[in-house]
Amino acid sequence: MRNSLTTWIWAAAEAELKRAIELNSGSVNAHYDYAQYLAAQGRFEESIAEDRRAQELDPVSPRTVGIIGYYYLAAEEWWRLSFPGWIP
Repeated sequence: MRNSLTTWIWAAAEAELKRAIELNSGSVNAHYDYAQYLAAQGRFEESIAEDRRAQELDPVSPRTVGIIGYYYLAAEEWWRLSFPGWIP
């Protein structure tokens, strides 16, 4: 029961976050929160892309700029932090 309930809660959370972005695609908070959700699900490439979108909307936000390092580390792509554009 717990697994199905947990799965349902995560699925509902994703639906709500996508809906928030649909309603206000210019919301930094919606994109940031969705990036956090994606990272929690282990979907790091998607979380990086979503956080980049939040950064485009608010490039000086310490919250969106600071968390990207965690996403790269979690995705085992830490080298992107030091060498942007370099692909090993």
